[in-house]
Amino acid sequence: MIKTEDTGEYYYIGGISPVWVGGSNIAVYQGGAAFRGSVKLPAKARDIFISNGGIGIIPLKRVSAQIKWYNPARFKSCQGLLGAIWDYITTIGVVSVVAIASLASEITLSSPRSIDDLIYPGSGCSYYVSKTLIGSSLGGERSDELRTTSDQYPFIYLALALFKQVASGVGLSNYPAVTVNGPIDVVLNNCNQIMPSEYCTRIAVGTVFQPFNLDFKFNDIDIGAPVFSRHFCATYCSEFGLVGLIKSFSTITINVPLGNNLQYPVEFVFLDVVKSPTDFTTAGIANYTKELNISEGFNMIIDAINKEKKTNCWDFCSFSNSHC
Repeated sequence: MIKTEDTGEYYYIGGISPVWVGGSNIAVYQGGAAFRGSVKLPAKARDIFISNGGIGIIPLKRVSAQIKWYNPARFKSCQGLLGAIWDYITTIGVVSVVAIASLASEITLSSPRSIDDLIYPGSGCSYYVSKTLIGSSLGGERSDELRTTSDQYPFIYLALALFKQVASGVGLSNYPAVTVNGPIDVVLNNCNQIMPSEYCTRIAVGTVFQPFNLDFKFNDIDIGAPVFSRHFCATYCSEFGLVGLIKSFSTITINVPLGNNLQYPVEFVFLDVVKSPTDFTTAGIANYTKELNISEGFNMIIDAINKEKKTNCWDFCSFSNSHC
């Protein structure tokens, strides 16, 4: 979610699910605020987003109370340039640690009800979200679970950003990173420094690699999750900020020897990351859709918004007997 710096418009930038019903509106929650699509999402626009990697950009209108909005900080290199950290580390020949912020585990753990109580099947193998989950701000009931969950501290996964040349070797097409579906000792030992203590107590310390339970493993909810990083610059650190969005992931299990002829299965996660926008203006977002090759789908939504504005204008003119 970003708010444009020139026009104050809101945009959702993230994962688009193939099970979303075409022609329906979307609800978006972030930082305790609720939004909905400026218009219903055209089915063809959804299909264009999905066929070009699954990342989409949708204009939104805010429907919840006005609270101060903060855009995510953008990564800056040691030279103060905005951009992806992969361009920098490939130049200097090192790897770098990146942090993935995800609320997927909170969505599944914070609800007092099972997933069967939160969605219901529709026609054509589609599913609809229960109004008890959507909340009153978007026409549902009073629980507002997704909105309140969106204001929680995210679960942090740490990964290694690899050289761009590694991408094709591990079947990735953009910027590569790798992590494990379970915390290593260094993460566990520093957990309380990067996450609330209650998150850390959910993870039992056992072996060198302690698997996450299902609630903490990567899943499709993490598509579009933001990736952050900073870089060491001699005597100081570059500015910590957004470097990309998760486009897709794949897993592979490798048996790691522990000694005494013992092996421990470790599930590695390879992340395909796309560069995040660096220009938070309306024109910058439009240009970003071209970088992702989704401008056709984005323009369909913009055309629908303009058509609706024109229709509303004529309705107003007819009612008020004035001129538009």
